[in-house]
Amino acid sequence: MNRRRKALGAAVAALTAAALLVVPASAAVPENAGLQAMGPIAEHGFPAWYSDKTGLRLEPCLDTAPADLCGLVANGFTGAPSMPDHFPDEFFYNAAVGELDVGNLSAQVETALEGAFAMEVARPGDQITFGRIRIRVDGLQAGETYRVVHPYGQEVFTAEGGEINFTEDIGIGTNNFSGALNSRLGPFLRWDTRNPAPPDGYIGDPNAEHTFTGSPYNTNYFQLIGPDVAAGAPSNALCNPLPVGVAATDCVQQAQWSIMGKKAVNADVAPESAIYTRNTDGTDGGTILVHATSDDNEVIVVENGALGDQGHVARRQMYGSHGRYVANVSYAGQSAPGTLTIRNLSDTPVATRTVKVVDGVNVTAATWLLNAAGRPVLAVRAASTDPAAKLTLHGPAGTSGAADSTGLARILDLEAPPLKVTVRSDKGGSIEVPVKATVTPTPILPPTAAPVHPTNVQPRASVALDATKSIGMGALTYAWSQVNADGTPFKVGLGQDRVVIAAPSAPVTGFLAPLNPGTVHLALKVTDQTGLSATARFQVAVDVPAAPLAVAVGRLDGQIGSTVTLDGSGSLNVVRYRWAQVKIGSNPTVTLVNPTSAKATFTMPRLPDPAVPLHFRLTVSGGDGTTHFVTVQVFQVVDDLAITSATYDAPDLRVRGTSSVATGTNTVTLTVRNTATSVSGTLGPVSVDQVGDWQYRGPLPAGVTGNAGNLRIDAVSEAGSQVLNYAVTAG
Repeated sequence: MNRRRKALGAAVAALTAAALLVVPASAAVPENAGLQAMGPIAEHGFPAWYSDKTGLRLEPCLDTAPADLCGLVANGFTGAPSMPDHFPDEFFYNAAVGELDVGNLSAQVETALEGAFAMEVARPGDQITFGRIRIRVDGLQAGETYRVVHPYGQEVFTAEGGEINFTEDIGIGTNNFSGALNSRLGPFLRWDTRNPAPPDGYIGDPNAEHTFTGSPYNTNYFQLIGPDVAAGAPSNALCNPLPVGVAATDCVQQAQWSIMGKKAVNADVAPESAIYTRNTDGTDGGTILVHATSDDNEVIVVENGALGDQGHVARRQMYGSHGRYVANVSYAGQSAPGTLTIRNLSDTPVATRTVKVVDGVNVTAATWLLNAAGRPVLAVRAASTDPAAKLTLHGPAGTSGAADSTGLARILDLEAPPLKVTVRSDKGGSIEVPVKATVTPTPILPPTAAPVHPTNVQPRASVALDATKSIGMGALTYAWSQVNADGTPFKVGLGQDRVVIAAPSAPVTGFLAPLNPGTVHLALKVTDQTGLSATARFQVAVDVPAAPLAVAVGRLDGQIGSTVTLDGSGSLNVVRYRWAQVKIGSNPTVTLVNPTSAKATFTMPRLPDPAVPLHFRLTVSGGDGTTHFVTVQVFQVVDDLAITSATYDAPDLRVRGTSSVATGTNTVTLTVRNTATSVSGTLGPVSVDQVGDWQYRGPLPAGVTGNAGNLRIDAVSEAGSQVLNYAVTAG
C-alpha cells in the first residue's frame, strides 16, 4: 500500500493493453453493488464521508499516529493535517491492493476511493474524488488473451508487449464529488471476521495482508487466467476453486489483500443558505432564514458573535426531519451579520461550519419579446428582502441591466432569448430564473446548392462535378445543366461549345471538356423534400493546350503484403493517365487497381531477388495531343531479422528476437530441429510488435524431442528474411 498514486486527468484510461470490459460471471449486477451517498463538505473541502449500499460509512483516512493506518507516513506525510498549509496531496476513503509474484510474472490489482487535487498540490478549490480500478501485470506472453477477475467484475485483455497496464478512474471533476458514486466500487472492501480483527475504528490495516469481504459478486480475490500463468506457482497461488473450463496451469489467484479505511463516526453539517429580511416598519433589525442538511436526529444550532455585537444572533436550535434543518432567527442592529455559525453538537468533535448571510432576491416576471417598434427586449421585475439593495439583471455574453426603483431591469437587442437569466443583489443575494419568450414562427430555409468542380482544365480532360455538399430538408434531387453566360438556357452560337453531362440528375457526375479553349457556364439546381429549390451558377475555364508533364516519386519501398500507392497526382496539364508494369527479369506480374487514374495501387509480392525492384511506367496525355512518361521503381523492404536468445528448460522453450519491419502484419515462423535425430517441426507464426520485438514461449513442436545441446532453430519472417541454425542453450 506504500506506493504513490496520482490522479489521472481523464475519466477512463487504458494503456499498453487492449481491454474489453465484460459482465461478471454472475451476469446481473447485485442490488448491493455500488456506492450510495456522500456526506456534507467538511472544512478541508472534501465530503465528510462516503457510504456504500450496506450502510458502511468511511471518512477521509488522514491519521498518521499512533500507527500508519492510513499509509500517509510511508508516503512522506507526518503530523496532523491542516488545510491548506499542511495537507496530503492524496488520501483514501477506501483502498485495497492485492499483489502476486510467480516466477517472471508480477501482478497487482488495486481498487480505491481516492481524494486528491487537480494539479496534484493541496490547494482550496482544486479538490477532486474518484473511484479507481487499476490492473498491472508484467511477464505475460505478447499477443495472448488474459482474463482478470476482481471484487468488482472482470476484464479481458490482449497483452501487448507482454504486459497489462489498465486504469479506470470514474468521477474526476473539480469540486464535483458525486461523480465517484458512478464508479464500480461498492460495497467497500474490508477485513473479514478471521483473526486478527482490524484496529478499532478501522476496516483493515494496510500494513498487513488479510482475507477480506465486500465483493458484490462474492469474488473476494483476484484471479489471473491465461496461458501457463501458473507455471512454477506455489500451491497457495493456484486458483481454488478452479473456474469451469480453465486448466490448472492457466490460473493463479490472490485472496489476501492490503486494506485501508476509517469508519466515519460524525454526521457533520452542510449549510445551504442564510437569507435576511429587513424589518418593514422602518426599525433596525430583521430576521434570517437559515437552511442546513445533516443526518436525522442531530442537534444542530445556529449563532454568531458575542452579546453586544452589531447584528447579534443568540444561539438557537434548528428544527428538522429527514436530514433537513431550518431556523428563523432575529437579529438586532442596523445591518445583518455577515456570517452565521452552524454547529452539529451531536458530533465529537463538534462540527462547525460558517454560512454567508445575504439578502433574498425574488423575480415575479422574466420575459423576452419584441416591443411595438419591433425591437427585442429582455425584461425582469425583481425585489429584494432588503429595500436598500441594488439589483442587476445579467444576460448572456456579459450583457446586463440595472433595476430601477420599481424593480424593473431590461436588456435590449438580444436577437435570441436566453433560457435562463440571473438577478444579483449588491447585498450578496442572487437568483436564476427561466425566461418566458414570445417568438414568432421561423420560416423554412430553402436548400443550398454547393457544386464542387475544377476551375481550370485542359481540352478534352474529364471534368468531375460533385453536389454532395449541398444541404436541405430530407433527400435532395439534383439537376445539372449547361447555361449561357447570363444564366439563361444554353443556346448554340453564344460563344461556347456544347458539353454533354453524363448524368444530369446524379449528385456526382461529369463531362468531357471541349477541344477549343474557352469558358463553359453551368448551373446546379437542388430541390428538397419541402419542394423548395435553389440554383448555383458556376463556370469552368478550358485553357490553351499545354504539353503534359508526368511527375511521380522515382523510388518506393514496399513491405510484402502491404498496399503500395503509385502517385502521379503531381503531373501537369494531364487529360489522361495510364499506369503499366514494365516486366524486369523474373519479377512477378502484379494487378494494378485504378491504372487509368492519377493514383494506382497494388499488393506488394515477394520478389525472387530483393535487389531487383518492380518497374512501372506512368504515361500522361495532354490536350495538345502529346504524351510524356516517367518510371517508378518499387523495392521490397528487406527485414533485418535476428534471434537474440533461445533457451530450453523442459518443457519450456523460449525464443526472443528483433525485426526491422515493425509495422503492418509482419510475423516470424520458427522451425525447431533435433540435430541428432534430424526430426523437425514448425511453430508460430508469432507477431512482431510495434517496436520490432518478437518472442515465443511454450513447448517444442509436436514430435520434436531432445535437450538444449542438440536443438537448432531456423527463423523466417513474412517480410522476407531468415536466420538459420541458431543454437539453443539450457534455460
